[in-house]
Amino acid sequence: MIAYRNAEGAYPRHIGDIRLLIPNWEIGDTLPEGWHKVLEVDPGEVPECLDEEGNVKVGRQNFWHQIDPNYDEVNNVWLQTWVYSESISREPPEPATDKQRWQIDFEKNEWFLNILPLRPEPEPEA
Repeated sequence: MIAYRNAEGAYPRHIGDIRLLIPNWEIGDTLPEGWHKVLEVDPGEVPECLDEEGNVKVGRQNFWHQIDPNYDEVNNVWLQTWVYSESISREPPEPATDKQRWQIDFEKNEWFLNILPLRPEPEPEA
């Protein structure tokens, strides 16, 4: 998807934002004054979440997100800029069982096991 940076530095902006200023604007037309096209950059694979000893953290995952683009002076272009942040993984650390299930503690931003209450055995029919 083509993205733009407007004259005030707001990013991302898209074709609809330009058409608010120039209703019939089309890709390839001259951009409004101060606007810049931002080239897409593939961020690659997200690194694994590792602890201090270099072990993979259970229940944690890194996610890419965009920040303000960088200007490449050598090539005279604006480039997408990606950073990653660590957060709780999308999937629980391991499968749940019939006696426990995984839940998320949103305040601590981590998975925890919730032990399910025991169900009483059904009484045999007489």
